[in-house]
Amino acid sequence: MTNAAYTKLDFNGSAVLFGVIIGIGFWIGLAALGIAIGMSTEVLRFEKDLPTGPGVIGAAIITVFILALTFFIAGFVASRAARQQNIFDSLIHSLGSWALMAILLVLFLFSATAFHEVKSVLSGISAPVIITDLKVLEAKATTTIKSTSEKKTLTPKDHKINKIFTLAWWIVFSALLIGLGGSLAGGFFGNRLKL
Repeated sequence: MTNAAYTKLDFNGSAVLFGVIIGIGFWIGLAALGIAIGMSTEVLRFEKDLPTGPGVIGAAIITVFILALTFFIAGFVASRAARQQNIFDSLIHSLGSWALMAILLVLFLFSATAFHEVKSVLSGISAPVIITDLKVLEAKATTTIKSTSEKKTLTPKDHKINKIFTLAWWIVFSALLIGLGGSLAGGFFGNRLKL
């Protein structure tokens, strides 16, 4: 025999949204702190406007840590704001905050990648050339349109930028997996912590 209190899911969408807003606020704040620390030290070396060296790995680890911490905070806040007694309902709220933040994070990186690709494609396009061959004595004119754009080959800088975007996608993937655990832990502690 089941108890009716445990079979009904009590979901509060505003608690999830509040958790996401707080999580994004922490994300922006911690990212600004990380940028300030990175800009004040010379951990990253730049060669031809692209970061290289061991600082890239450190920046990746710090980024994953910051995102996991913000997922934890979002799950904790969503769980506390929902005021759930049941641990399952609390974890559902933290999972909802993780899912919404994950969607926003992937959309952010997807738009950055798409913007770079569109910029790269548009940089290789040039206006077509219209050539008109007039033969006055024969009273004949022939007009042809020729494309001056050639198929663009990737430069070494393009390869490096592609590697950076690949690294960024792996960082986001890692942060999402670790952040899932962080968000669920935040929901668990948010439910268990009695303030």
